[in-house]
Amino acid sequence: MLKGVSRGFDEQLLGAITGPRAGHYNGKYGEDGIEANIEVANEWLSFFTTYHKEMSMELFVEAIDAMTFKSNCADYGFDPYIVIIDKKLTKVLQDEDNKDKLDIVMEAIEKAKKY
Repeated sequence: MLKGVSRGFDEQLLGAITGPRAGHYNGKYGEDGIEANIEVANEWLSFFTTYHKEMSMELFVEAIDAMTFKSNCADYGFDPYIVIIDKKLTKVLQDEDNKDKLDIVMEAIEKAKKY
């Protein structure tokens, strides 16, 4: 569900930052767009910190892939969700000494930083 919501939000955000009220979302008059993007990223973080222990490796990879997509808003300075939460998510996995899942996250972060 988060995957669909995230991609749908991304489409709506693109319309907002390029539409007639763009200044309210792209930093000219405020940071509403960036703040909303951070809120979605934090929902992903909450999801992972709550459920990652019970996820199979296959499901974990699928979930990481779901939030590691090139945003339509990337050209406007909006980072992928995994880049926004990278330090907090990696800390959770490091603290638990979960090397397999940490490796997957680190690879996804590097991929997303290239967008």
